[in-house]
Amino acid sequence: MGDEENTGGDQDVRNRDGAQSPGRLSAACYPLRVLTPETEAAGEDAERRVVLHGISWAAYLAIGKALGETTSIRLAYLRGALEIMSPSDLHEARKTSIHNLLFAYAQERDLFLTGYGSTTFRKRVKACGAEADQCYVLRDPRGKRVLAPDLAIEVVLSPWSLAKQAIYAELGVKELWLVRRGGIEVHVLRGGTYRGTVRSHLLPDLDLELLWRFVDRTDHVRAVQDYRRALRDPVKA
Repeated sequence: MGDEENTGGDQDVRNRDGAQSPGRLSAACYPLRVLTPETEAAGEDAERRVVLHGISWAAYLAIGKALGETTSIRLAYLRGALEIMSPSDLHEARKTSIHNLLFAYAQERDLFLTGYGSTTFRKRVKACGAEADQCYVLRDPRGKRVLAPDLAIEVVLSPWSLAKQAIYAELGVKELWLVRRGGIEVHVLRGGTYRGTVRSHLLPDLDLELLWRFVDRTDHVRAVQDYRRALRDPVKA
């Protein structure tokens, strides 16, 4: 998405290069790959995370602009705390695989699905912002600006350093999927907080256990082909 902000001034939907910077900040000033006891315990295939505290909204925007669009670094911001996450190879492979499989499912079931990747969604009045690994809208916005996705997906191989569920709740994301080492957790927004559930409410017919069987295939093309066959003939799956 381009440089977008609603006229009411309370919600931002921007890519990083849409941020307004109060000055020059270098991304090199910040430690983007930090080993903590938690991430060491999670293994070398885990993400690296660091949290900076006392970060103003203007500084958050400036850091995002300094990082630009070419980096894989992702930011999450909540009321003065900024998490900077450097994804691992496994993190990115799973993110890509989940997207490919979900897109294949939508095609096979003839569903509306628009992906926004890691677009930055921000809400200034709530002082929060996040860049999901993948995010989607499951209904036609009919030309209206998308202020928050319906579904956000986060690959989580190391413990979060920030209460990111609170960020997505403030943004109004209806459903949050956490892709952990053992499978996919579904969390549905109810009354301003997320509740864990067995199945997706947005995609109630989606068999997440079946999808999970194909996530870690090293050949993503063959994984999608086999997944499509399984969707068409569940008995042979």
